[in-house]
Amino acid sequence: MPTKNMLIKNVPTRSTPAGGTLTPPRPAQNALATAGPRKKTPAWLALVWSVLLGALSILWLTGVLSFPFHGPGASLLDTTTPATAQVILLGIAIAGLALSAPHVLRVAPRSRTLAVTTLLLPVMLIYVIPDYRVLAAVGYLPVMLVMVISGTESLSIFGQVWTGSTVILAAGVLAGLCFTVLAVRSWPKTRTRISTPRLLLVGRVAAYIAAAIPVGYAVTRIAWALGIPLGISESFLKEIDQITNIGLGLGLFAIVGAILTLGLVQRWGTIFPRWMLGLRGRPVPVGLAVNSALIVSLLVSSAGIFIVRGALSGDLALAPNGAASQVAAWLPEMFWPLWGAALATAALAYRERRRRAAHDERQEHLLAAVDDRRTP
Repeated sequence: MPTKNMLIKNVPTRSTPAGGTLTPPRPAQNALATAGPRKKTPAWLALVWSVLLGALSILWLTGVLSFPFHGPGASLLDTTTPATAQVILLGIAIAGLALSAPHVLRVAPRSRTLAVTTLLLPVMLIYVIPDYRVLAAVGYLPVMLVMVISGTESLSIFGQVWTGSTVILAAGVLAGLCFTVLAVRSWPKTRTRISTPRLLLVGRVAAYIAAAIPVGYAVTRIAWALGIPLGISESFLKEIDQITNIGLGLGLFAIVGAILTLGLVQRWGTIFPRWMLGLRGRPVPVGLAVNSALIVSLLVSSAGIFIVRGALSGDLALAPNGAASQVAAWLPEMFWPLWGAALATAALAYRERRRRAAHDERQEHLLAAVDDRRTP
């Protein structure tokens, strides 16, 4: 007696009333056919970034262009001499070119050595070189947009925040994400597979952690905007009175991010809810949810590690005077590396869960086609 699994492998075609043939869908082959360009996108982005950074580094070294990292700032590129910083960037560009080109040409081998070597670039670009500026510039975007729309600020405020050095640091963080993808692809394939129940548990715990940490940060900033010196002294609150509205905006932004994080383990994070006209009932694009979460995780991890380094050394760069003695001024940010790690874990678990669900759905379609074929 043939089983359904045997029939799936050899399902014959059957005629349709129109005279054509009906064959079971082949989603796996179609997916492979359409995934090629997308799989090469991180490699191409990493390659283009490496070429541009190399060209800029040469122009900076030769004095054709002015080097944008000259302070104030706490990035590694600000705290070293311009010549040293330019040589560091040129070296990173050359390394990036050498590591991304094989992936573009599809000749990169699967090797642990290559994977570990490639990971050194994300470590430099995401955790060693940047400071707080990238996360601050991204976090300020909604606040600045509201200020421009309300007429309290002009469009020039965007240029004041998104300076040349900030753009270069932000591009480096995104390039770090691309090189991380290349490192993962370079790692030899393994058959180790986490069970679905454990995957759901890990994703849920990680999502709750990633949602709780920004709420803790938001509570302090919202309290300050309301005139409540939560975790700080009243005198310090008076000193920062002019910037508490910015903190309020960042706090509200953090709460929105926490809510969206919960979507990684909720049904409305898989299917758009009914109140979203034009989208309701449609599946949430996996790439949109996962890539957004991964980018945010990189930003908060990068800024968090910078703040942890400053707190441990007693030097909170560019923070208001006396911030080091105010617990709430730095303690919530100390958890940001954990926030980033938890958010990345939740996003990857979400992606794997959606992948398995899509695979199971394809299997159900195939079984339905077999049953339909066997029905007289």
